[in-house]
Amino acid sequence: MDEAWLKREVFPRFSRVLARAEIYLANHSLGRPPDRAADDVSAALDAWYRDMDGAWDSIWALFVDMVCVGLLLWIATGIYMWWHLPATRGWGWLALGSGAICFAIIVATL
Repeated sequence: MDEAWLKREVFPRFSRVLARAEIYLANHSLGRPPDRAADDVSAALDAWYRDMDGAWDSIWALFVDMVCVGLLLWIATGIYMWWHLPATRGWGWLALGSGAICFAIIVATL
């Protein structure tokens, strides 16, 4: 491969680009120039902020609901296990009582 071969075989493939007055920088992986890709990204971001600002609200609500269900299952299985282990019932009553008192204080201050 030498310069003569490049001029004969490769340069003609770029004749349209080399004939342009401006510099053409193509992003060949996307098949479009970088300024066009930047415009497309800008348009997509504008559409996101304009139309989809609340798109994550329902997904966030689903995660909160899943955490709440998980916590309720954790509490229910803890109470079930506590009830079936008689040696820990005294501490369990203390925990349930203090939890109920804390809950009542929180509700009263709302």
